[in-house]
Amino acid sequence: MRKRVGMSAGRSVNKTSGNRTEGRWRQVRCSPSALLSLSRSWWIGLIAWLAADYLVSQPVPDQQPVPAFVVRVPLPIVGDADQQIRSRLERELGRLPAGPARAVCVLEFAPGGENLGEGSQFERALAVARFLLSERMSRVRTVAYVPRGLRGHAVLVALACEELAMGQEAEFGPAGSDTELLDAAVKEAYRSIADRRRTVPAAVALALVDPAAEVYRVELLDGSTRYVSAEELAQLRRQATISKEETLSAAGDLLRLPARDMRLKYGFAAHLVNNRRELAGQLGVSPERLADTAQVEAQWSVARVEIRGRIHSELVTRTIRLIQDRLQRGENFLLLVHLDSPGGSPDDSIRLADFLAKLDDRRIRSCIYISGAARADAALIAMAADDLAMSAHAVLGGPGERNLTDRELVEVQGPIRAICSARERDWSIWYAMVDPKAQVFRCRREGTAEERLFSKEERQEQPDPDAWKMGDPLNTADGLTAAEATQLGLVRFPDADLEQIPRLYGIEGQVEVLEPGWFISRLERLAAQAWFSRTLLFLAFFGLMIEASTPGVGIPGFVSALCFLLFFWAQFLNGTAGWLEVLLFLGGLMCLLIELFVLPGFGIFGIGGALMMIASLVLASQTFVIPQNSYQMRQFPQSIYGVVMAALGTGIGLYVMRHYLPKAPWLRNLVLAPPQQIVEDLDRREALVDFSHLLNKVGVATTLLAPSGKAAFGEELVDVITSGQMVRAGTPVRVVDVRGNRVEVEPLDGS
Repeated sequence: MRKRVGMSAGRSVNKTSGNRTEGRWRQVRCSPSALLSLSRSWWIGLIAWLAADYLVSQPVPDQQPVPAFVVRVPLPIVGDADQQIRSRLERELGRLPAGPARAVCVLEFAPGGENLGEGSQFERALAVARFLLSERMSRVRTVAYVPRGLRGHAVLVALACEELAMGQEAEFGPAGSDTELLDAAVKEAYRSIADRRRTVPAAVALALVDPAAEVYRVELLDGSTRYVSAEELAQLRRQATISKEETLSAAGDLLRLPARDMRLKYGFAAHLVNNRRELAGQLGVSPERLADTAQVEAQWSVARVEIRGRIHSELVTRTIRLIQDRLQRGENFLLLVHLDSPGGSPDDSIRLADFLAKLDDRRIRSCIYISGAARADAALIAMAADDLAMSAHAVLGGPGERNLTDRELVEVQGPIRAICSARERDWSIWYAMVDPKAQVFRCRREGTAEERLFSKEERQEQPDPDAWKMGDPLNTADGLTAAEATQLGLVRFPDADLEQIPRLYGIEGQVEVLEPGWFISRLERLAAQAWFSRTLLFLAFFGLMIEASTPGVGIPGFVSALCFLLFFWAQFLNGTAGWLEVLLFLGGLMCLLIELFVLPGFGIFGIGGALMMIASLVLASQTFVIPQNSYQMRQFPQSIYGVVMAALGTGIGLYVMRHYLPKAPWLRNLVLAPPQQIVEDLDRREALVDFSHLLNKVGVATTLLAPSGKAAFGEELVDVITSGQMVRAGTPVRVVDVRGNRVEVEPLDGS
């Protein structure tokens, strides 16, 4: 009953609350025109939904990076500097990919020492400014970058750019001097270029070069701001449209503007940055695309130096000396460093990195090419170069030849910071190349496209750390592949070939290889090959076995000693062997000689000497004692493999020496084979005789047994021995024990 009442109540409520909706539904359901309209709307909605779903499901094409390049403007602009700048611009324009996107062209005003542009020739600067305003340069967005300051007529070139970026402590102007005689052409040039580009107002541009010019900043009643001359100010006063006025430059003074006023107060500068990397972030381009390659001219030469194998003091010292010798010629050149190393010495890697970072960038540009790997501290060498190139399978950083201790990690952090500061790079990512526990995050500045690679410590060192939003930590424990390093913006030339790199700089000349000498360099390359060391060990043990089989010291012994010497010399060159390994090997050899000639047998000296020699050979093939990382775990079996090959060579040498060497026509005199008859007699004499059938038999002693003698068992006469008793001849004896040809007897009871 209750259930029915509930159902009835529910129906009555539904009718009461929804009678209007139900009536409408009855109208739609009953009206054919309404039903047709509803069906059409449904089909239109279905089609729209399917179209939207299709568009959303389509892959969005990757946004192509904005092309960008840097051209240095040498200061002061004199001589043929204008032609050099134009040729560099033409070359970069020719490299730009076809497309509607405008590339970014950064003109960096690089001071020559303390000269910020004073003494620049007006005609040269005007020629560059006109070229920047030409139709040819319309394909690019020009940005004038003034890191330290700009003076003289070089200011005219900056005025011809679309945007102005300045360092925090830079100063803009003055363009003229108090003693310079200005003609109408100079003034008109500054006014004309400022009017065309409108980076800086014409009145301000004129006050930079003309000490007689006056410029005022006025705020009008309509809220706008203008920069006017004295004549324009008087006219505005007459019109009574000024709400506020400020004098920027009075008559008799040349205008000079601090960077902060240029950006924050007047808005002439579009960017205020500390370095080129920050500029790249504000321009929305990759920092590596603003690496300055435009300074390299086609007539430059190319010098290549090889750094392969483990890093050690001799290798770094020789590399620095070769580069210094090349610098003494006075020619501008591209330094190409071919790096393939597992690291080995953090101090020496820092020493080479510091040397590369301090090279004069006006005469030399350095590019490091990693063909295989630059692991551990070897990655710090790549940190100091102007450009980095990697092959497709190369690895940067990660576990290498050495694990740095906590103390060493603290010691290398200071030099890493200093070098990265000089190179305008973030130091955290490079520190992570040697410290597998370091955490680095991809950080993005809010409201911009600028991305940096910071640790938590480096993020806190930024002027506004809260503006940098941290992402997930990067996985750098095993190093970075070429693709990963390129994605992080560390590599300028990814998937490059060693022979291709000079052409990427526009250089087609012959590559000069810097090396100590033909003979020494060939030996060093040979010493770096693993097969060479194994072959030396094989020959060394082979000759040692031959020498041991023939008395005296002959050719095999000399060859063996020479091969051992070359083996340790090769490991010295590779940076894996030291005096410890040599002394360990010599000590083991002395112990074996003592075991062979002083204390016969195979005791502690023999075992200890063999272990010492094996340990010396293993340690001479690596810089570590016990493997502690993945690289060392892969390297350790290779070191063991070399010793195994040496042992195998010893076995093969013994076999060949005993079976084939005496029969060889040219080598039979090295090992003399004993006469065949002597061998047969010796074998017959040394053969074991089986007297087990005499056990418990009774015979007669034919000689005095004292305690050995002879006894007859039937017709068989045998050498016998007693347990120490004296037995007279003719005494009956019984065999109590037989061991090979040793027959022990005892007299019968009562005898």
